[in-house]
Amino acid sequence: MQSPRPTGLTAIAFWHFFVAAVFAFLVLLTLILICVVWIENAGSEAMIASFFFMLGAFVFASIAAIFAVVGMGLSRGKDWARPGALVLAALQLPLFPIGTAAGGLTLFYLLRKDRCVSAPRFEAPVAA
Repeated sequence: MQSPRPTGLTAIAFWHFFVAAVFAFLVLLTLILICVVWIENAGSEAMIASFFFMLGAFVFASIAAIFAVVGMGLSRGKDWARPGALVLAALQLPLFPIGTAAGGLTLFYLLRKDRCVSAPRFEAPVAA
């Protein structure tokens, strides 16, 4: 029988889903801003501005997808999600104050000796 997922791991997965939702919202705002630029001015300046806004939307969507995938992996207890969460936590450290706190707590939790395994391990049955 599998042991229940640790509460700390659930909180870290929730944080990743929350950050993914924030970046998805930023994508929506960027796309709305592109529409406003085109409504106000459809000239060459609008095309240049739209290009940079679309580039920003692509970056925001990529970040949202990365956080969502890592959050899903953590919530399902996948082994590959732990290194991804560690990298994302390290990247959040300079984002003072919330990113520093969230990244630091994530690093602290995932690097503890008693919590080094994100997914439960099962021993192979020994043939008698």
